[in-house]
Amino acid sequence: MEHLQEKPQGAERRKRPHINIVIACNVALEGKGEEQTYFTKNISAGGLCILVTQKVEVNTIIPLRIKIPSEESHILTKGKVVWSNKFELGMKGGDRFHIGIEFTEISASDRKRIHDYIAEYIER
Repeated sequence: MEHLQEKPQGAERRKRPHINIVIACNVALEGKGEEQTYFTKNISAGGLCILVTQKVEVNTIIPLRIKIPSEESHILTKGKVVWSNKFELGMKGGDRFHIGIEFTEISASDRKRIHDYIAEYIER
């Protein structure tokens, strides 16, 4: 039986502003240690949404390496999957999932880097 928590509908539960932007994010799913590059759908200083090619259970802790455009160093963090939404692309290649990840281990300086990037992006 599939236990996926759907993305919150109606009123948003977000605490921080977010932007819809595609950013490269290296992720090691299922604790295998092997990173794959996925891309964000949106990001905030509190977390992000990425598109992945396999089911990831809610409450899974995932290591992340995020590349903010125009910055040389990556943000290293961990996050908890707080929702997962399966969808079909309408073509061959299997299922895809949007997963919402809340940052659980992130330095104050890295959170500020994301916040500052979002603020700058919004001001454009």
